Amino acid sequence: MSLPSNVRFEAASGIVCACLILVRCAYRLLFPCRFHKSCHRQWRPEDAYMTFALIPLAVRTVSIALCFTLNPPQSSAPVTAEEAAALGRSVDQLTHDRIVARKLLIPSRLSYALFLWTLKLSLLAFYSRFVGHLDWGRATIRTLWWTIVLSYIVVMLATLLECRPKCSKGLINLLTMASFNMVTDIALIILPFPMLRHIRLTLLKKIQLIVLFGVGAVVVVITITRIPLTLIQSVSQSARTMWASTEMLCACFVTNAAFYYKTLRDLRHHHQDQNANRPRAERLRLQSLPSSAAAAAAGAVSLTAPEPAKSPLHIFEDRVVGNKDDIDDIEAPAHPDDRFVFPKAARKP
Repeated sequence: MSLPSNVRFEAASGIVCACLILVRCAYRLLFPCRFHKSCHRQWRPEDAYMTFALIPLAVRTVSIALCFTLNPPQSSAPVTAEEAAALGRSVDQLTHDRIVARKLLIPSRLSYALFLWTLKLSLLAFYSRFVGHLDWGRATIRTLWWTIVLSYIVVMLATLLECRPKCSKGLINLLTMASFNMVTDIALIILPFPMLRHIRLTLLKKIQLIVLFGVGAVVVVITITRIPLTLIQSVSQSARTMWASTEMLCACFVTNAAFYYKTLRDLRHHHQDQNANRPRAERLRLQSLPSSAAAAAAGAVSLTAPEPAKSPLHIFEDRVVGNKDDIDDIEAPAHPDDRFVFPKAARKP
């Protein structure tokens, strides 16, 4: 007996998402970098979120597969004797299968939302290492974290409270989840762009980062597109499942884009560990400072060797200068003059 097309597509998308996550986590666990802590081959908090995301991914994949296997047409109408006879089943058996199939939609919708929201937290944890050390970054990260968590609770309540007693169409779930999904996705897309204003990189590399950060807009476009198309098809469960699987697949690609982008560069450049073996004073390069007279006029303070950095930013008296190795998750250390400079007003007090 061949599987329905919905089940095959759901299984394929679930396997691809699982492979993206497992390869990422296995790479960081099995091949950790032992030279510099800022290397992307270190286990990070966002990897823990990605690992947890495998649970709702598996739950949804199994739930949808069983749902469409037990009730391929996703019909909620009473079973007729003709339908049962055509399938070689009794009316009671077919009715039981349809009831179980409709019930499985609830865990599939909750796990679908949990998977997407876990990916959002993973992406937020990744960005927090770069903007969380600025005066506005910490408050923004905290606000976004609570927004994501509370919005999932609202989506969960909307999904469960709609079932009084009929909730198979899940229209409230569809609209509530789509709204919060778009709002949080747009916020995550915007979050890293203020940082680009202070980064001293070549124009080409800035464009690469803009594309890398902006690729999340694809998920927003899918969310906006799926709502009218699903409503046109009278909230068809088959259409909802297909669009949901597509959105999960794109969201997984977006969340893992920075890791795979860096890994490909890493493999191409044979992982430049030699940078970590150099003395710190040799690796850290500051931009040209003003002359002593100009510095005195500007009230600047001359600097000696800085203390070892405790964050992804090297903090000095008048400037915050980032080493290329400290944004290693995004860019490979390709050129010694590539660095990012934050004005004094941008750092935390």
